Amino acid sequence: MSTPDKMVPHNVEAEEAVLGSLMIDPEALYRVATFLKADDYYIQKHGWIHDAIFTLHERREPIDFVTICDELERREQLEEIGGAAYITHLINTVPSAIHIEGYARIVTQAATRRRLINAASQIAQLAYQESEDVDETVDRAEQALFAVSQRRITRELTPIRDVVDKFSTRIEYLFDREHQIGHAYFTNCQSRSDIEEVMRHKVIPLLAEYFYEDWSRVATVLGDSVNGRNCFLTSRSLPAPDGMGEDETGQTRVRWTVNSQFDFSGFVG
Repeated sequence: MSTPDKMVPHNVEAEEAVLGSLMIDPEALYRVATFLKADDYYIQKHGWIHDAIFTLHERREPIDFVTICDELERREQLEEIGGAAYITHLINTVPSAIHIEGYARIVTQAATRRRLINAASQIAQLAYQESEDVDETVDRAEQALFAVSQRRITRELTPIRDVVDKFSTRIEYLFDREHQIGHAYFTNCQSRSDIEEVMRHKVIPLLAEYFYEDWSRVATVLGDSVNGRNCFLTSRSLPAPDGMGEDETGQTRVRWTVNSQFDFSGFVG
């Protein structure tokens, strides 16, 4: 059972927007690396470009127009994608990378739908094979669907394990000398929402209590800093009220707040 090309789920504009976002802001890579893969792209050359970008990242090389073109040239793919002009086209596709996750989700959702269509085609072919034992046919049909769902589950759980391992190690090294929180709190985490729940309602309150509400020390354990990374806590400088002098220590007073959403990108990869 074939599907007309015009009916195959895909979104070329979203694919171009993802690649353009990665080129103008390489740091955006961390926001999609856990769920977007080269084979999710419908357009083959887009998958090649994605792979080239991530290869440069793995080699700790700059990601820009020159290096991407050079990597594609080395692979003998630059001419096939449309040359350097096509890379320029992608860079000009989006003004910023702020919406890259939304674009990437569109790409992966379309890829999942294509895999479902392929699985349905396989199942239809199996159903027409009347010579096959029906129980075996059902088993093979289930395997075809399971391969699609398992791909989604594996993508989610692999980075989750990375987050758990790295976070537990950091907390144990900086704070939990007797392994009182570390792995124990994270043992049953199966998703990012589980980890966020543990962080928000168990780990952060425990750290705050341990450090007597000294949030600067809590931030240190979490890897956040004033005017720096703020994955879990955000700091805001407090100016002296009218009529009151500056702090006698000369230090800026800071108020820390727990973020409404956590950023685990620094613990992945």
